[in-house]
Amino acid sequence: MNGLRAGAIVLTTGLMLILAGCGGGGGDGGDGASSTTPDLNGAWKATTNKSTYGFMDYAVISQSSSILTGTFYGGATLTGAVTGNSIYILATHPCTTMVLTGTYANNQFNLNSVTYNKVSALPMNIALQTKTIAVDGITSDWAGISPITTDATGDGNALGGSDITAFYAAKDATNLYFRIDVANGPPVGGLYYGIIFDGSTFSASSTTRRFVLVNVTENSASVVQWATACGGTETNIKNGILAFSGNTIELSVPKDQLNLAASGHVYLWNDSGGNHIDNTSLVGVTF
Repeated sequence: MNGLRAGAIVLTTGLMLILAGCGGGGGDGGDGASSTTPDLNGAWKATTNKSTYGFMDYAVISQSSSILTGTFYGGATLTGAVTGNSIYILATHPCTTMVLTGTYANNQFNLNSVTYNKVSALPMNIALQTKTIAVDGITSDWAGISPITTDATGDGNALGGSDITAFYAAKDATNLYFRIDVANGPPVGGLYYGIIFDGSTFSASSTTRRFVLVNVTENSASVVQWATACGGTETNIKNGILAFSGNTIELSVPKDQLNLAASGHVYLWNDSGGNHIDNTSLVGVTF
């Protein structure tokens, strides 16, 4: 944790120098790239959502002259500046701090190669449908339940089951049920899926952070606890139920073992050998 704090100080100092260089003027172009400062006020959605940027799928920005403040949908705050068409942002998440740079053009901007388009508002939380699901790999009991999020086809790799296309969730009084659809099933050994809940999703009384892990090699699904809120040693808390069938993975886990608040954010990723492959965008749900 000391290293993270030290890194944050360095990044913050760097951003202060950037802000000093931008000044508070009304868009004189700064670096000469533009005579008009872009208007970044409002809500923005990332058109790509890979790896590190899972918690940054949406941004809400307030702009005063060239100075930017706001939040990312997944629990990070942002501070920064725009000078000409160049954008500089410091993203501060409970588990990481990042300097993001990019440019604005044609009513969109990019940050570290992730492109954002303006949207009218942030998406509303999705209320999970109450239904008991038989975890057997057969999807007929998901009839009438829409995915909470979908993902583009073709962004996995050659590993069977790596290309996520849809992510479903439901609940009953005891369990949370999840369904993962892939384009290139069935999943093969060595592949892991993680269902991650953003830190702000946990109840106020929770001092630990838990997630759901699917281990294809061991044919298991379980609630896993990190040693700290940001990772560390993983401890198996409670086994769930898992079933595979073709391009579909079904699982259930005990709801009371996740220490979740009434609502929050969730997303799905997979990897093999510690190498990230694919993930969905972050989505708000009511559990």
